[in-house]
Amino acid sequence: MIFNFELTPVQIRNLENIIKFRIMSRTELILSIFESRAHTKEAQLQVELATLLYSLPRLRHMWPHLHRIAGGLGVKGPGEKQLETDKRRIKKRIGKIKKELTSVQTHRMVMRKNRQYKKQATLVGYTNAGKSSLLNILSHSSLFTENRLFATLDPATREVWLGDGVKALITDTVGFLKRLPHTLIASFRATLEEVKDADILLHVIDISSPGADERIEAVNDVLREISAHRLPVFYVFNKVDLLNMRDLKASILHRYRNHAVVSARTGEGIGELKKYLYDYFQESKLKNSRLAHDLSGKTYPDYVEYVR
Repeated sequence: MIFNFELTPVQIRNLENIIKFRIMSRTELILSIFESRAHTKEAQLQVELATLLYSLPRLRHMWPHLHRIAGGLGVKGPGEKQLETDKRRIKKRIGKIKKELTSVQTHRMVMRKNRQYKKQATLVGYTNAGKSSLLNILSHSSLFTENRLFATLDPATREVWLGDGVKALITDTVGFLKRLPHTLIASFRATLEEVKDADILLHVIDISSPGADERIEAVNDVLREISAHRLPVFYVFNKVDLLNMRDLKASILHRYRNHAVVSARTGEGIGELKKYLYDYFQESKLKNSRLAHDLSGKTYPDYVEYVR
């Protein structure tokens, strides 16, 4: 039995005693999905870290049989000793994973530093909104895509030609989720750092989803949590091929001034999206040139750092 909210360890234990079913909380289900989707070493480490961070404070209630093995007054019995041993083992493993992920984060920082003077856009959005499919059609790539939750856990960056010699780096990121567990945000921090380095965010939305409004807000909540909510955002409403024009007119489009309506499957609207990005980066270049002219005595790298 799966509950779509968080349960305390005591609640889980009591419910299992009453219902006689395996009880799973929302976070446990999400972690299970992430575990089945993690294929690269980095993703596996991130999921393992999130699982350990989630289980550590719940350790005492995960093995009820240990409660019956206790010592006398002032004496720790085998049960308490086993719990302490497990806690030490988990904390040691958490420390080791964090060190490994720190090296991954350092590597990513070097890569981002090498890209800092290039035009960059990052795809963000609710899980299964079609971000990887969109990047594939924009860059003529063959990233793994599938119609399922969290098919992509690792960021991928591809160069996209926008026209007239203008190109940009576009990065795909892990899909967001309503009430994304904090342990996952903490574990995927190195991956989510890719978002904050973008010049513009392309917020991809599954326009065919009945809950598109709620999903947009869920993504915005995560962006606020990772301090990326002040970046320029362009809304890309994907999967238009699943709707007809009458549905579109009655949709949420009128509330978003800067947006494109596309289909990553059929290619509809991709040209308009590229044209928007081309115009955006050209306009930004013009603004930067004017600002650089006003900043007398500054070298180009100094000026870029000033702007950023």
